[in-house]
Amino acid sequence: MQYQMLFTSLFVMLTSCQKASQPSSDNPGGSGGPGGPPQAALTVNVTTIGANFSHPYKLCYDSRNKSLYVADQNQVKVIDEHNNVTTLIGQGVLSNWDEILDIDVAPGASGSLYFTTKYNTLYKLDGSNNELTVLTSGEGNGNGPLNTNDHLQGAYGVAPGSNGDVALYNTYWTALKRVNASGDVQTWAGKPTVRALDGSWPFSDGQGTNATFSSHVYDICSDGKGNIYLPDRDNALIRMITSTGMVSSIPPYVDADGDYLIAKIKADGVAAVTANQDGSYIYFTCPIGSFGNSASLIRLYRPGKGVVSIAGFHDGTNNGSGKDAGFGSITGLATSPDGKTLFVSEEYNKTVRKITIE
Repeated sequence: MQYQMLFTSLFVMLTSCQKASQPSSDNPGGSGGPGGPPQAALTVNVTTIGANFSHPYKLCYDSRNKSLYVADQNQVKVIDEHNNVTTLIGQGVLSNWDEILDIDVAPGASGSLYFTTKYNTLYKLDGSNNELTVLTSGEGNGNGPLNTNDHLQGAYGVAPGSNGDVALYNTYWTALKRVNASGDVQTWAGKPTVRALDGSWPFSDGQGTNATFSSHVYDICSDGKGNIYLPDRDNALIRMITSTGMVSSIPPYVDADGDYLIAKIKADGVAAVTANQDGSYIYFTCPIGSFGNSASLIRLYRPGKGVVSIAGFHDGTNNGSGKDAGFGSITGLATSPDGKTLFVSEEYNKTVRKITIE
């Protein structure tokens, strides 16, 4: 079933989008450590570009119009390059109880916007005619043409690709799905798994359904090469899935920050993730501090150079250098194509922040 709505009062600037960010001159990992060779000091600066949101959960960056799309509970807001905030999808379009779980913009001329919701619905806002369409809605893990089965359950991740595919993560079924350009849904990687008695999840890299993921996956992103990145929180790893479905693991705890943070990442896992266009900058977050502390540490992985923490060493709302800036609960990341600018959504601080790296 499909519903179509035309938005004529808004100038919709939908184009290509990537989700992730980078480091600081206060870089505690400048020595390189076991994660790679010595890293040059990075200058990190944090500013606030949007405030007074309701619950800014996820976001994505459109490099063609230099704008951010922010999933703010059941609305979509736009922050332009001058930090002006407008409403793209307002109150009442979606159900008042249906929250947006993830959002991303497809590359290409039209730049359609895709988002998933708590009610297991996949929406598309067409960038060429501004029509809002329900692509599928229903609770399940079925394959086949859209809307012939219930395809989604716990749809916490969406990432459209350059070839017309759209990746979706089914949290409750621990499986990565793919919707191809013809509207056919197939399992890309992973399969239903259950937690062991000791609390661990079955873990395996490999091809397609030979690989397994844990249940606590609340984000996915893609790079310009067709790779999907998935923060596998219970396994304390970032998983990379190629366009052919091969799954491998990036160990973010191999790092330059010292033994304490290595232990913290192993214990607390990883949460949000984003990657730049060529996959050379992969940003992710993990909790830091005692239980109940809402601060999120922002870390950068560069293949061949290891992992370093760039910001979020304590909670708060203050801006400034990466070392001094404070953050609340970070729920979303988005990066510029070159990886030198990172955007951050903080659900409980109700703000969107911008991090620049030199």
